Amino acid sequence: DAGPYAYQFSSPTALLLDQYGYLYVLDYGNSRIQKWFPGAPYGTTVLAASFYNPCGLQFDRLNNLVVADTYYHRIVSFAILCRKLKYAI
Repeated sequence: DAGPYAYQFSSPTALLLDQYGYLYVLDYGNSRIQKWFPGAPYGTTVLAASFYNPCGLQFDRLNNLVVADTYYHRIVSFAILCRKLKYAI
């Protein structure tokens, strides 16, 4: 079902698996990234309200989460462990 709750998505556009088995889902319609722990019935919002209509998701060589933000025309890097914006291009 589509929607804003932790177990729902609105146009998921990218999936990414980290080295620990956590699944990251880029939810375009809700402008957020959900982190799913192995076996969990719902995700946890890792990033939201920092971008609008994200369309790309990747880890860089330092394991920062890199997001392509279409609305603001930028690439943003986040340190996932501390949730700080590292840089925007």
